[in-house]
Amino acid sequence: MKISYPILLFTLSTLIASAQNYYEFLDTNNVRARFDASGDLFNTDMLTKPALEMPKDGGKGMLSIGRLWFSGIQKTSFDVLCVAAKTYETGTETDYWAGPVANTYSPYSGPTSYIDRYDSLYNYVWKISKDEIQNHIANYNTLGVVAPWAIANWPGNGLQTLGVADRLAPFDDINGNGIYEPSLGDYPKILGDEMLYFIFNDDRSSHSASGSGSNKFGFEIHGMAYSFNMPSEPYLHNTIFVNYTIFNRSTYNYSDVRMGLWFDKCISCFEDNQEGSDSILNTFFVYNGLPVDYDCNNGFGARTGYGAYPPAVGVAFLNQPMTGFGVYENNQSAAGNPETFYDYDKYLRSQFKDNTPFKKDCDYYGGTTPANFIFPDDPNDTSGISAYACNTFLGHSLGRVFGVAGPFDIPSNGKICVDVAFTYAVDSAGGHLASVTLMKSQIQEIQSFYSNNTIGCAALSVGTNPEPYDTKPLLKIYPNPVSDILTIQSPLPNTTLTILNTTGRTVMTTFLSQREERQINVSSLPAGIYTLTYKSERNNGTLKFLKQ
Repeated sequence: MKISYPILLFTLSTLIASAQNYYEFLDTNNVRARFDASGDLFNTDMLTKPALEMPKDGGKGMLSIGRLWFSGIQKTSFDVLCVAAKTYETGTETDYWAGPVANTYSPYSGPTSYIDRYDSLYNYVWKISKDEIQNHIANYNTLGVVAPWAIANWPGNGLQTLGVADRLAPFDDINGNGIYEPSLGDYPKILGDEMLYFIFNDDRSSHSASGSGSNKFGFEIHGMAYSFNMPSEPYLHNTIFVNYTIFNRSTYNYSDVRMGLWFDKCISCFEDNQEGSDSILNTFFVYNGLPVDYDCNNGFGARTGYGAYPPAVGVAFLNQPMTGFGVYENNQSAAGNPETFYDYDKYLRSQFKDNTPFKKDCDYYGGTTPANFIFPDDPNDTSGISAYACNTFLGHSLGRVFGVAGPFDIPSNGKICVDVAFTYAVDSAGGHLASVTLMKSQIQEIQSFYSNNTIGCAALSVGTNPEPYDTKPLLKIYPNPVSDILTIQSPLPNTTLTILNTTGRTVMTTFLSQREERQINVSSLPAGIYTLTYKSERNNGTLKFLKQ
């Protein structure tokens, strides 16, 4: 099925909306998620309605708060370590501020009636729907129709008197003059059926959250969170996407830049939560360690559990490999809370605070096998290294988790782009571990959808709208990992399948003349990671699997 919701954008209304807030909720599908102008994800005080509700309006939440971490090397006459990161700050401690990098952040002083021009322009989250964009395109020159606040105040161009970059948020420039003019038909470029846009930076002041002496980057991060209202396609209806574009506005080149997504793990009542990682799917996840998620009072007030058949939630890197996954305890030990900016850098490098490497062992600090990924095995594998098989949830139910992408090189005036997806799944028949299996299957569908449609980084890097999205999942493979028989389900006729090893050598090919389920014997292949490519008249794509 085709969905004609490409990169279309805002709409028009007959009312002038009041100025937006410094936070907004993405809530067009089965997920309700809060995003802040300063870059915080799912920020909640634990006493109010959850800031990441899965499902929406269910009163139960996951991943109670999230933040970005960066570490990297500033290339000067000598290398300088830079870090921008935070977890739970106290008071005004922060490494991030809403808005773009500027020469002047607070240009006015004097009577309180004076306007702080910078914050009045940029301390917002812009919320726009596909329907609003289409309405604006159709009616921007209709007498009496007024654009919604977010379209009228879209930050397409930066204010030059403040030293802000000329081009900021993406827009369709109808007359090609480089100036965002909604009254002439220009409109913001967005993704999905609903979108939130926010810009934040690490440059405005000295860093105080990541530790004393932390050097700033001069990074300007543009975030676009979006979702699809597609009840017939659960893998989209239960998912939100976030696109991050990181601009280096400084005069320095950076190498060895790592980006982390940090969360205080939580599935409603966190006492029985567990976590894991899947490097093949570039995913880390949180799930319930018990078959029933009970109600609780965890010091923040009464919370309602999910009950029987609790969900699993996954965070997938879509266009960058996940290069690490870490867990640390809520204490001040060597495997505990980061206290200096060096600690953040070490965690992003798969090391603990005392330089001890992460371990692929139940004792992920004191074990024997160094690894980049903690708890890398599926919890359904009772012989593997998973939080469930290791029975760890009673020991670190207050642990924090983070996934890592990079390293990257970002030259002066350069940028990198990272796409991620947050999804949840509930297996209402198989139980809490079956929800992990379903969540992973859902991520395969999301990755296939992402790979075969122009969205995210690919869509925002071009000036034209992408082709309509094909929301049907393409090839599916299982089991993964596989020992002998790999089953391939294909909705595509006339498809060539090729299996490549890690060196890129073809080890197996086959052809599907019709839509079918095909079983392939891979028992003779050596253990390792393989890439399955498929090419048809309609779609091309790749999947990865692990041969045990």
